[in-house]
Amino acid sequence: MKEILTFLLIVFFAFSCKNNDDANPTNRTSFVRFYGTGLNHEGVMAINDGQDGYILIGNVNKGETSDITVIKTDAIGNTLWEKIIADGTASSVLLGPDNNLYITGDRVIFNRNTGNLSEVINTQAHIFRLNNETGDLVGNEIIIRDTTDSDLTDLTIDFKGYASTIKDDELFVLGSLKYTEASLAVDTYERGFIVAYNLNDLNNTAIPSDQFEAIWFQQYTSFQRDFKNINSLHKTIDNNFIWANTFVREDLDGQNKIANIYVVPPNSVNTDKDGLSDNARSFEVKDLQPGALGYGMIGTFSQLDGTGKNIFFARYLGTTTGAIDPTSIRYFDGVNLDLTTDSRDLSISEDEGKAVVGTRDGGYVLACTFSSTISKGNGGKDILLIKIDGLGNTLWTKLYGGSGDEIPSSIRENEDGSLFVCGTINVNGLTSLILIKTDRNGNIDN
Repeated sequence: MKEILTFLLIVFFAFSCKNNDDANPTNRTSFVRFYGTGLNHEGVMAINDGQDGYILIGNVNKGETSDITVIKTDAIGNTLWEKIIADGTASSVLLGPDNNLYITGDRVIFNRNTGNLSEVINTQAHIFRLNNETGDLVGNEIIIRDTTDSDLTDLTIDFKGYASTIKDDELFVLGSLKYTEASLAVDTYERGFIVAYNLNDLNNTAIPSDQFEAIWFQQYTSFQRDFKNINSLHKTIDNNFIWANTFVREDLDGQNKIANIYVVPPNSVNTDKDGLSDNARSFEVKDLQPGALGYGMIGTFSQLDGTGKNIFFARYLGTTTGAIDPTSIRYFDGVNLDLTTDSRDLSISEDEGKAVVGTRDGGYVLACTFSSTISKGNGGKDILLIKIDGLGNTLWTKLYGGSGDEIPSSIRENEDGSLFVCGTINVNGLTSLILIKTDRNGNIDN
C-alpha cells in the first residue's frame, strides 16, 4: 500500500495547479498526505488535535457494512496512531473539554428473520468516545434514542447521528429519525432531532449503551419533505442552537430541495429559520460555519434532475431573529466563477459546494468540487478553493488535483491562518483519505 500512496502523491503534485494567485508566497509549511489500505476509504472530517497535529475520521467500505477509521497525525501529517471502529459509519468528530474525541455516526443493524421488509435493515445513531492521546475507546458507546418516550422502539425507527457540540457539561447531538412502515407513525418522512445528555452520566460504565437517559429530546419536521441535516451543530452567543438542513421532496422532474438555517432555543420546538428555495431549481446545503459576520452557508444549486450544478454561498446574520443577508448570496461556476442572480443558471462545469470555514480576517474559504472541462482542470473532479471577503467578493481561487477524482469534505483554519482540507481521492477505482495543508493563501509550497 505504501507504493500506491507514493504513486498518488506523485500524480497529485504532477497535475496540481495554482491559478488566479494574487497572494505573495510564504515559507509556511504545507503538505499533501494520503491514508488508506487496500479497501476503499472515504474522508469525512479533519480537526485540530488541540496541540500541533490533526485528527481525521473516515469510513472504510466493506460492502454491506463499513468501518470507521480514526487517524491522529503530527503537525506535518505523519500518522501517530490509527484506530478502527468496526461496523460503523462516522459523520463528524469533536474534541471535548475532557480531551476525548466524540465521534458522531451510526451503525447498521440487520434483522434478517423479521417478517416486515422495512425492518430487515435498521440504523442506530451512536456516539463513540476515544482518548485523544492514545485512541483507546473511553467508556461505553452511546446509542442515541428518545428515552423520554416509552412508546418508541428501535425496530420502528431508524436513527442517524450527524453532529454534536458540548457546553456546560452537557453533550448535544444532532440527528435524524425515520419511522418505518412497520410503525404506527402518521408518516415516514425523515425528521430532525436534538438530544441532550449529561457528560457525567456518560462516564458511568455501569450503564448499558442503549440505556443512557436523555435530559431532553426534541423533534423537528417539515410538511411532506425529508429533513436532511448537515454534519455540524453550533451554539450561538445567546445560547441557541444553529444548524442547517435540506428539505427534500420527490417531484416528477426530480428532487426539489430547499436549503434552511434553523435557530432553536434549548429543549424547544420554537424555531427561527430562513432558507433558499426555487420551485424550478434545488438548493442543497452541505455546511454551515461561524465567521466574523454571522454564519457562512455553502451548498449546491442545480436543476431538479441534479444537472447544471453551481456553488452557492450565503451568510446568516446570526441573531435570534436573524435572517440570510440577501446581499451576501453568491453563485459560482468553476469556469466563470462569479455569477449574478440573473446568470446563476449558467453552468459550464458541474461543480458542488462541499464545506466552508470562516477565517480570521473576516472572510470565508469555500471548499468545492470542480468537474474538469476541456479548457480548465486536471481531469475528473478537482478540489477548488474560493476565498471571499466578508461581503462575498472573490479574493482568490486555487485548484488542486490529478487525473483522478478529488472531493473535499471539510475545511478548517489553523491559528496561524493556514488551512487544512480533508477529503477523498479516487484513482483507478481505489479511494483513499486525503489531507491537504496550505498557507493562508491556499499555496502548497513544500
